[in-house]
Amino acid sequence: MKKITGFIMLVLFFCMPIQIYADKLDSDDSQNENYNEYGIIKGTEVYGEDISELTQEELQYVPKGWRDGVVEGEHVQEKNNRLLMRAIYPSVNNYIENIVVPKVEYDYKDFFTKFNYRNGYGKVEGVVAHETANDNSTIESEISYMSKNHLNAFVHAFIDHNRIIEIHPLEYGAWGAGRYANQRFVHVELVRVNTFDQFARSINNYANYIANIQYKYNLGITDAESSGKGSLWSHKAVSVHLGGTTHVDPHGYFSRYGYNWSQFVSLVTEKHNKLITQKVANTSKLGHIKSTDVKIYNNPIDQQNYSKAGSKNTNEVFYIKSQARVKNANYYLLSREPSSKQGTIGWVEAKDISSHVHKGVDKDAKKMVINGNGNAYNKAWGGANNFVYDLSDFVGEEFRIHLTEKVGNNTWYRGILKGKTVWIHSSYVSKIVVNNTSKLGHIRNSDGVILNDIYNKSDSFKAGSININKVYYIKKQANIEGDLYYLISNEPSTLKGKVGWVKAKDLKVHEHNGIDKEKKTYTIQGKGKAYEKAWGGPKDLVYNLSDFSGETFNVHLTESVGSNVWYRGTLKEKTVWIHSSYLIDENNTSKLGHIINGNVNIYLNLYDNLNSFKAGKEYTNLVYYIKKQANVKGQMYYLISTQPRYGVVGWVKAEDLSTHKHVGADKNKKTFYIKGNGTAYSKAWGGSKDVLYGDLSPYINEKFNVNLTEKVGNNIWYRGIFKGKTIWLHSSYVTTKKESVTSKLGHIRNEKVKIYKELGEISTAIEASDKLTNTVYFIKKQAKLNGQIYYLISTRPSSNIGTIGWVKETDMSIHSHHGIDKTTKTFYFKGTGRAYSKAWGGAKELVYEDMSIYTHERFDVHLTEKIGNNIWYRGNFKGKTIWLHSSYLTKKVESSISRLGHIRNSEVKIYNTLGDNASNTAGKDHINKVYYIKKQATLGEHTFYLVSREPSITNGVLGWVNANDLLTHTHVGLDKKKKTFILKGIGSSYSKAWGGSKDEVFQDLEPYKGVKFNVHLTEKVGNNTWYRGELNGKRIWLHSSYLK
Repeated sequence: MKKITGFIMLVLFFCMPIQIYADKLDSDDSQNENYNEYGIIKGTEVYGEDISELTQEELQYVPKGWRDGVVEGEHVQEKNNRLLMRAIYPSVNNYIENIVVPKVEYDYKDFFTKFNYRNGYGKVEGVVAHETANDNSTIESEISYMSKNHLNAFVHAFIDHNRIIEIHPLEYGAWGAGRYANQRFVHVELVRVNTFDQFARSINNYANYIANIQYKYNLGITDAESSGKGSLWSHKAVSVHLGGTTHVDPHGYFSRYGYNWSQFVSLVTEKHNKLITQKVANTSKLGHIKSTDVKIYNNPIDQQNYSKAGSKNTNEVFYIKSQARVKNANYYLLSREPSSKQGTIGWVEAKDISSHVHKGVDKDAKKMVINGNGNAYNKAWGGANNFVYDLSDFVGEEFRIHLTEKVGNNTWYRGILKGKTVWIHSSYVSKIVVNNTSKLGHIRNSDGVILNDIYNKSDSFKAGSININKVYYIKKQANIEGDLYYLISNEPSTLKGKVGWVKAKDLKVHEHNGIDKEKKTYTIQGKGKAYEKAWGGPKDLVYNLSDFSGETFNVHLTESVGSNVWYRGTLKEKTVWIHSSYLIDENNTSKLGHIINGNVNIYLNLYDNLNSFKAGKEYTNLVYYIKKQANVKGQMYYLISTQPRYGVVGWVKAEDLSTHKHVGADKNKKTFYIKGNGTAYSKAWGGSKDVLYGDLSPYINEKFNVNLTEKVGNNIWYRGIFKGKTIWLHSSYVTTKKESVTSKLGHIRNEKVKIYKELGEISTAIEASDKLTNTVYFIKKQAKLNGQIYYLISTRPSSNIGTIGWVKETDMSIHSHHGIDKTTKTFYFKGTGRAYSKAWGGAKELVYEDMSIYTHERFDVHLTEKIGNNIWYRGNFKGKTIWLHSSYLTKKVESSISRLGHIRNSEVKIYNTLGDNASNTAGKDHINKVYYIKKQATLGEHTFYLVSREPSITNGVLGWVNANDLLTHTHVGLDKKKKTFILKGIGSSYSKAWGGSKDEVFQDLEPYKGVKFNVHLTEKVGNNTWYRGELNGKRIWLHSSYLK
């Protein structure tokens, strides 16, 4: 288990230093520590307790700053207690008897951690008395230091001789004395002072503040010092009885001024008892004395002075504004007034009282209705002696409320009833919930009851015959204990034309909603009636509509009544309402339609269903224009026509037609191409009788110029001129020419290939013939038509200049064509292939048919392009611009070498410059000599050597010779060491190593046999060694075989 040593700099609530012993841990071990789910290292101890095993709820009472196992506080522990004899100082409790206590100041720190006590918010169980153990601090410095170190410790209040400052709400716990005390108690810190007078005053403030806390939370005063049980604790008592801390304050500091803990307990008790005597308010309850034998005390401290409750104090509710705990019992101060000072009758032990918490809710004005149950009292939760009325006499009467209070979980209302102020329980009144609504209604019969006032059911009358058979507006509804009432009115208002309140069950109602105020025009069918109001009854009748058949009805208001629609408009100078089923809703539309079969009826008008005829064969298989529709009693009719503006045939029921919306899209000119499928019609969405071209396959890919586009349902139709006729084609029968930019080169495959000057125009096609084949074409544009790709071929790299026409992709051999660069390059002819005037040229672009005669000649390139995967180079040669494939060219690759060589014969060609065919033959002058070779060049598969009379590539240069025309060996210098050899007398000497006959110095070395030869340079030629030295005054080269 991990243990960590830490020293407390004084935790405000500690007086002695705490030491937590720890084994020294290796740094390697610390890296392997395991953490629990709350971030605590397992095995971390605080005051001997493994806090890593605490629950989250328990852990909240341990300061966050301690959770690493290091316990830190605020102050250094006082090392030497300066004990002074009590006899030196007067009695503190006597000294302070008449000293006034300052008011409490509040300076809450919102950054302090907030947590509830173990029993919940505000559930204080006692107070712990601390002292700061710092002789050099002030109340301000203590609060400041704590604020900075609040994660290690904080308390509720600090007190000195002049001030009481509360810094944390008492309803929340604080980190004052270890987790066991933190979850139970309020923590109060006494700041050290420097004189007896200051000490006495601080103790006065200290005791007074603590006594008030004990009184406020009804804890009483019980000393926990010896038993570990009670409401008043020293820090020492916490250490001894609860643990979680080891401090023993405030005893040491008290003793400095001849004061002790017992005296302090007495002082707190005295101040607490004074609060009881003063009847300080600290609660709000209502209560009933349980029996006549209950004792009523003048003061619970003096339990010898009491009287019995008797009958005069029972069956009555009392206000309880003060409570006190004395000798482990709770007492309530009873009063007939809501005060702890006035109307009091004395103190009664809580067990002898039935009580509930008493709280004000609001002072809002409310209206309710008395339901006749229970009684009214002069106080909330009243007893028999508080009785005012039996509410059964007030059933249905209004109760106007001006105060609402809660007694326990019960709600009580105060208001005026028959001139008296009374309290009524919430269960004895009914809340009237009034809401706005919008309905129309008819009273079911003459026995229906109408209330003048919803709050007074006795004020009512029967509907009678005068109030039935007519429609009413309903703009308000009220709910009284589950009964729904409607306020009926002759006008759409809650104020004007009001008749009264009627039970919902006595009315037939429908929702009433405005739809719009748009102007509309309908035709009267000639059935039904017109009313003064929507959904009118017999008393609302204005006209019988049979007299107005076919007349126009101009509407200016539309409303819904339930699921029915009503229209308001003017008819014969009267404003009337007509149901939608009595009107023909005729309006414009735009559709196309087909009659579904020959048995369909076609009506000449909508007012006489008998005047009709069958469609038969004559009117089927045709498309019709529909520009008008009408709704008759929910039945939709369409007016069909052979033309969009004339040619009316008649009215047909919607279900007897197959229809689609018909919308003009645009009149933009467009160009399409016929796919070859489908049919052409004289009208959009035509029938078999509208066919113009039944088979479009002969016209595949022909151009179709559109002048009108329309939409039929979700389908697009195009109108245009084709072969001299105006036709309509569905969008699926045509396609577009999708042109795009490209870059290709191509050859026409054969002479029969067709070339179209204009795509889609068959008449513009020509055959390629011999004239247009065997040549390469530039392709800068392509078009996709009906799935077929066409290329626009041109003699120039342009889609505008030099164009020939459009050719099918399948009729051409093509490759992509891309420029690579315009970088100048130098190549040399291999002697293979041909040269053309264009890249990938045909026979008609041939410039040089046989390149073998130009083998190894230089070719200066100024443009490089890629054709498919092939590279082509353009350059100038012999005054002509030519293109060659990369495979016909090679590069000159030069490199440094060191060789010696002999020209094989006099016919060998020597070139001044590689790539230039101008050359000289070796002749007799250049053979039988050795030459230095310091550079070589490769042209394709051929190697050339630069031969020189001197070991240089600039001086003594003779020219370039094909390697096959030379006999050569590698030439390497070995060393420049001086050596001495003896001539054998054989062989010859030369002016150069491996010299020829023209390089001889001494042809015969026999005369020099046995002569010393001093060498100063050694070289290797091939596998032979040669030495250079002086002989007979001349510098010569000798082969190693001539020396010993």
